[in-house]
Order: sequence, then structure tokens, then C-alpha cells
Amino acid sequence: MKARAVLVTLMAVTALASGRYALAQRSLHRSQPLLPGRISSAVFIRAGLPPEESAKTALSAALGGLRHPQWIDIPTGTTTVRSFVVFPVREDKQAPVMVVTANNQGMSDWLRAVGDDAASNGFIAVVPDLLTGMGPNGGGTNSFASSQSIVQTLERRQAEIAQRTATIRAYAVTLPGSNGKAAEAHFNFSEDHSRIETTVIGPQPHTTSFDLTDHAWHQATAVLSARLDTKKILVAFQTAAAGRGAGDGLGGMRSKRPDLPANFLMAAKTVAQSPRKGEWLGIPMASGTKLHTWISYPQNMAKAPVVLVFQPGPGMDMGEPITPGGGANWLRAIADQLAAEGFIAVLPDLTSGLGPNGGNYDSFQFPDDSGAALNKIPHSEVLNRIRVARDYGLKLPMANGKLGVIGFCNGGALSWESAAEIEGVNASVVFYGGPPKEDVMARIKVPVSAYYGADDLGLAPTIEPSTAAMKRLNKQFDVHVYQDATHVFLYRQDLGKNTAATEDAWPKAMAFFKRYLTMAN
Repeated sequence: MKARAVLVTLMAVTALASGRYALAQRSLHRSQPLLPGRISSAVFIRAGLPPEESAKTALSAALGGLRHPQWIDIPTGTTTVRSFVVFPVREDKQAPVMVVTANNQGMSDWLRAVGDDAASNGFIAVVPDLLTGMGPNGGGTNSFASSQSIVQTLERRQAEIAQRTATIRAYAVTLPGSNGKAAEAHFNFSEDHSRIETTVIGPQPHTTSFDLTDHAWHQATAVLSARLDTKKILVAFQTAAAGRGAGDGLGGMRSKRPDLPANFLMAAKTVAQSPRKGEWLGIPMASGTKLHTWISYPQNMAKAPVVLVFQPGPGMDMGEPITPGGGANWLRAIADQLAAEGFIAVLPDLTSGLGPNGGNYDSFQFPDDSGAALNKIPHSEVLNRIRVARDYGLKLPMANGKLGVIGFCNGGALSWESAAEIEGVNASVVFYGGPPKEDVMARIKVPVSAYYGADDLGLAPTIEPSTAAMKRLNKQFDVHVYQDATHVFLYRQDLGKNTAATEDAWPKAMAFFKRYLTMAN
């Protein structure tokens, strides 16, 4: 029942939920500018925008696989601007870009929720933190003490902000999946006249202003879609698979084949009813923090390979509501499936100690908070945490000395990287993870097997060049691309042809591991 409630919540939230940024040319009110929080929720809702108080809920729902969010650093001169990018779920291979900004904030949860809503309308949304590096101690928007200090900094550094925005607009159209067309949606809040200014970016920019009244956002996105020739071809739910009844042996959304991983509806039940042993434990790290880790063990007592499991960008709980002391159901179900295949699955919580009061993944209020926390620590620290999990796993009495890695989304990128940077890895499986830069690829020492959906705007365009690079570097690499399958297809088996992709990809991945993680190799 809990899993079904999660689906209903995700669906409900999803349903609810360029000219230059030349501030010198736009009036920033110096006397108490109107912030989104001072506009009633009813105004936002009537305009078609997410209310500020539900921004985190909307963002966390998007992390559940309906869309593909990423954090990227966009080069701007001698520095970079931290940016939140959301890719839509579309059947066509390209989409226009929308850069979302406001006159009184660098990056807020509300602006990111607006960006996610733009993605739900078929755009690749880019929400830049234009204040990156301008805050106290070199921080961004979140480092400022007050909203007033944010506005004052935006006023004081207008020229630099305008230059950054122009660079970001130019960069945005080069993103994977971009059709080369772009627009900016700029929110101009004032005490007497708040509006949305939309600008089609190009040699002859065209700006349209919409007063923040009923259906303003709906009208703005519709106008931009028409001007950018957006064909809103969103991926449909796989209703035939979702409607299959439990126990019919067909692997529908309310049942689970024993040889395949659970979908998001079946994960909690799978973990609760597993005959295999699984446990949480804390692995000491040099910092004094313990690496909160779940381990699933095979039922037989023979020596077995170890497989490290890497979490997606949203963290251990994906899109489900975080449960203190529990949760992480889908990833634990993945670990259990690996154990059923004869592997010792080691699932480290890479956000260990990063939560409120030094808590782990289950201490965050929203999955979005967990994903953001991992982006705040140095990447070298993330790799060190992986090494801690590796050392512990290989010292288990059952371990046969062989080590594999598997990851999903951001975790898939870590699987790619671990093949180059983590000593002792023998084989790497990548599920819809971004490839590393070529200098990292050059250091890969072990076979890599990768799996993608063709309807994954953020990653599909990277498959061909990364495959060519691996071939050029003479690396052992095989890649599988599934037509009509989306991002996170193992988790969201109800979209497109994700069930068919799962049925083909998972057995191939397990055969790959068994080939390279036995003592004979």
C-alpha cells in the first residue's frame, strides 16, 4: 500500500505541479523588493506556477524518474556557475532550452521547481545560480544571510551578472539533446507590477511580457513552444504492462519476476519478503564518521564476488518519501537481486554524516536535499568513501577477492569513473550514467558494460562519442541502447518500453559480471 501511495503522490504532484539579463536595463526596486514568498500561493497556482511552499515536494517528485535532473558547472570566463538542469521525458530526440532567471534571486528552490515545470512542458530547463562565488566565503545563493543581501549583490554586480547570463545562454544550446533553439523566462518581481518576461534568443531577440495573473505561466510556455516549434512528444505510460495483475508471471507493475529487479512499486515488498540476509552497518572512516552501508548476502555459503552499488543523484531514497530509520527500498531491492544472483552486494550511503545533525540519508526531509548534499563535498571525498566500502567488502569472509561496481544515473557515472580510479575493480556496469572525460577513460583498466534508453535526452547524445572514444582507446566496452526506453528504466518500468528494456538489460549485466568476477578469470 505504501508503494502504491508513492505512485499516487508522484502523479498528483507532477500533474499540479531571450533577452539579456541586463539588470541595468530592468528596474530592481531598492526598497523591499517583492519576493516570491510575499505573493500568495493562490496567485502562483492561478498563474500555473508551483507555490513556494510546495517547491521541495515538486522537486522530489521529479527525482522519482519522471524527468532527469542534473547539477552541472557551466564555464563562465575564469570561473564556473553552478546550474540545475532538468531534461524532459520525450520520445523525440531533441528539445528547445529554457533558461529560468529572476530579478531578485540567484537560485532558489522555487526557481528550480519552475524549471522542473518547464521540463514537464517539453523544455530542457537551465536554472543557473548567478551568484556562484559572490556570496560569503565564496559561496553562492545559499550562503547569503538574507534575501535583501541577495538583491543588493545583484544590483552591485549587474555587469558581471549580465555577462554570466549571456555565457550561460550560449552554453545551454550546446547541452546534449538541445535542438539549438533557446529562450529565457525571466521573473521580474516588484511591489506594483510583477511579470514574466519571455525572450526567444537569437540574432533578433523577441521579448513578450506577461503580467503575473491567471494562466500567465501557461500562456508564456505556450507562446515559447509555438515560437520554438516545440513538438511536445512526451513518453506515455506503459499502460499494458502496468495493468497486468500480480502472479501472472509477466512481470507487470504489481508483480516481480524472480530474475529481474523490482520496479518502484514492488521494491518495499521485495525487501520485506526476501529470504536473503541483509543488514545495515557503520564502517568507520578516517574522518570519524561511519559510512552507513547496507549489505545483502547470497543464501549459499560459498565464496562470492563483491559488487558495490552506487546511488542515483537523488540519493538512497530516489523519489519515495524519506523514512527515518528505513527506506532506500529500491536500492536495497537492487542489492537483494544481486545477492539472488550470487553476489555480495555492498550499498554505501555516500551522504553518510552529511544530513541534519550529522545524520545519514534518512535524516533529510526531501530526496532533493540529499542529492544537493552530495554535491557540496569534494569529489575526491566521494571516491574515498567508495574506497572505504571496497576495503570492507573485500575483507568479508565470504568474499572471493573479485570486485564489481554497478550504478544508476549519477551512480552510473561513478561506475564509469571507478573503472579508472578505484583500485581493485574487475568489472563495471553502467546504467544510464554520464561518461567521464577522455583523460579519465584513458585510465580505465577493466571491462565496462553500459545500458541506456534512447528516449533519454540528457544522455542519449553522449553514447556515440563515448563509444567511439572507448574504441579509440582500445578499451573493453559494450553498450546497449533500448528504443522507446527512458532514463531510469529499471526503476520506472511503467514508461515507454522500459519493461522490455529491463528484461533484456538486467540478464546481460548479470552475465557480464559472472564472466569477469569468477575466480577462473
